[in-house]
Amino acid sequence: MNTHFQRIEGSAIKSKPANDTVYSRIISAAVINERFCNLLLKDPEKAITSGYSGETFELNMEDKQILSSIRASSLSDFALKLVQASSI
Repeated sequence: MNTHFQRIEGSAIKSKPANDTVYSRIISAAVINERFCNLLLKDPEKAITSGYSGETFELNMEDKQILSSIRASSLSDFALKLVQASSI
């Protein structure tokens, strides 16, 4: 996984990349809502473009391509492939 550092009062601390937060929100939405989960597994690009319950997912082109390329039969498989693809 990508690691970013930021300086706070002279010390370096690790912070999550912005895409990790969005990925977490997408997976959380899929856990909460079966219909969103099914769409994410069937057509990830449409799922992230449509959003969930009025909430949109702001992703750059690279992150959209990563998500759109994932083919999985379950949410756990999707999440595993997402972690693997985003850590390359």
